[in-house]
Amino acid sequence: MAAIKFGVAQRPKHGQKIPGDAVFIHDAQAPDAPCRQVLVAVVDGLGSGETAAQVSSQAVDCIKDNLNAPLKMIIEQCHLALRGSRGAAMMVMRVDLAANQVSFVGVGNVGVRAHSVSGVHPVSKNGTLGYRLPKLKEFSYNYTPGDLFVLFSDGVSNHFSLDERDISPVDFRDNPQGLAEAIINRYGKDDDDITAAVVW
Repeated sequence: MAAIKFGVAQRPKHGQKIPGDAVFIHDAQAPDAPCRQVLVAVVDGLGSGETAAQVSSQAVDCIKDNLNAPLKMIIEQCHLALRGSRGAAMMVMRVDLAANQVSFVGVGNVGVRAHSVSGVHPVSKNGTLGYRLPKLKEFSYNYTPGDLFVLFSDGVSNHFSLDERDISPVDFRDNPQGLAEAIINRYGKDDDDITAAVVW
């Protein structure tokens, strides 16, 4: 089975030095790994710049502390960790290579696009980690090697799609980094931090 590859592209809001978004990738695909899984999260700290980045970094630290927990629990722990902060949105996904399953849980204005035989359409629930945690819903689908997923912050226009009329995966085969960069260059907004994480 071909290894999953990753691509991450980010750009700060115009006038800022760093983005307030963060990406976390835990890659344990090796056949001898205790738990063969890939976990990816995109965190969007509310606002932009350094203060938002600090919140996103807090969330990433919390994810690291809860790597093997169920996705809902990861979100719940991040919510508790971010209380008193400006808050954040987050989408987290896990590919379980032993079970051939991919799962998602999201809160706030973050999104997912997929190119998959399983018809993957997870929805992020309205809310803000650290302020208001909605009733969480986990979306799970069959995973097929070669499936493509893009997790993105709201700095990426919600109008992009992964088809031949827009950004075609065929043009970026074996180049997830190139795909991530194409997405933010074509669909990134100047008035927000921009992040796209490709899992392929």
